[in-house]
Amino acid sequence: MSYTAKLIVNEIEFSVDLPEDLVDSLSENFKKGDVVELDYWKSKGVAKSLALAIPTPDRPASYSQINYAESIAKALDIDLPEDISKAKSCRNFLDKYVEAFQEQLNQKKTLQKLVSKAVRTSRLLEASKLVDSGLSLESVAEQMEVKLTKTIEDYLSELMAWEKTASETEEYRIVMKLIAEKETGVDLHKKYVPYP
Repeated sequence: MSYTAKLIVNEIEFSVDLPEDLVDSLSENFKKGDVVELDYWKSKGVAKSLALAIPTPDRPASYSQINYAESIAKALDIDLPEDISKAKSCRNFLDKYVEAFQEQLNQKKTLQKLVSKAVRTSRLLEASKLVDSGLSLESVAEQMEVKLTKTIEDYLSELMAWEKTASETEEYRIVMKLIAEKETGVDLHKKYVPYP
């Protein structure tokens, strides 16, 4: 058996079917005349149910849809439609731009990896140059502020392995170009992958 409850919003009355066990539980926990306030999270379910009562073309978009659309608009530097708060408009916007947004995110991740690789490889090259200049592993470790000479040996092995596998690739060319920029004093992270 179910009970019919009334929910009034701006003098509009909604009829809501509630299961008997829920009505019994409400009666056990609250008394007649109580005003029960639902916080944002508890209200979300009620708000979602009310939104479903609105005809599809006029139904409001969810908070997460609008938030996602705003992120896309900011990243792609485009304007949001005036009626973005409507579900259909928001969905159309997302359908139109989500692929470009994902591609931009992927490019940013790739660039971030290349910048990190350049910073790391720059350190490896520094170790290699110091060793090639005739300094002992102990002196190189001290100059590079690492505790173990084994770390310097690992740097050299890592550099040799990377140069062997990457020297004919686009990655190698880009990383070396980034290293050249870094050597002129450019902060690669700040320039290419700044934190928002």
